[in-house]
Amino acid sequence: MNHPLRAINVLTFSLLLILTGCMGLIPEEADPVGDADAEDAGTSSSAMHANAPVVSLNWNSMDLVNYNAAGIMESVTMSVYHAAVDADGDIVEMGYDLNLDGTIDVNVTAMHGWTTFNQGAINFVEFPLNSDYEVTTYAFIAKDSTGLAAVEMMTEVATVDTFVPPWNGVYVFDAEDAGGDVTTGTDDNLVRVTMTQGSGINWSSVSVKISVNNDAPITCDRDSGDGVDTDCMLVEFGD
Repeated sequence: MNHPLRAINVLTFSLLLILTGCMGLIPEEADPVGDADAEDAGTSSSAMHANAPVVSLNWNSMDLVNYNAAGIMESVTMSVYHAAVDADGDIVEMGYDLNLDGTIDVNVTAMHGWTTFNQGAINFVEFPLNSDYEVTTYAFIAKDSTGLAAVEMMTEVATVDTFVPPWNGVYVFDAEDAGGDVTTGTDDNLVRVTMTQGSGINWSSVSVKISVNNDAPITCDRDSGDGVDTDCMLVEFGD
């Protein structure tokens, strides 16, 4: 004879097993905690270059101002020291932008060193109310392979010598035939010489010699106004 209490216990235990999943009726969750199988695909990564170059400039204060024959400043010769570094080591272009248009005009390849270049007068601006000084600004640009760039600007002042003679230390003379026919006399005008460029010269410092038919040169005497003629007379005209 079966005991009814035992049947109830068996039934209750069976229900508990079913509810807890021990009997296999409730399917197991697929990887509920996200554990990866041995067959999971691997991941890959690549290094990103996010560092822009860093640059530094230092200039030599002994600039050289260059003048043309008219005594006007043409350019200034500058010597500038640069240093550049990129944490990623991928600087591809660097140099000086002389007119601030964003384009490198003077390229350099060394990571540090001196560079000498001429900064044109067109890139200078005259100081207000003082033409003895001209100011200019140029830039050093360094670019890396990712397109990142660094810029350092430098401003320099040039002292313009307003007392530079327009002739730049060079005398220029023109000569022309004095005109008239050559005679057997001693008072023919031979040549007229005019100084067209140069600072004033004291007549006492002027010496003129002539040579006829490749003979020995004859020194021309200045006309003293005493009416006495010599083999060659130097007559002043003009200033």
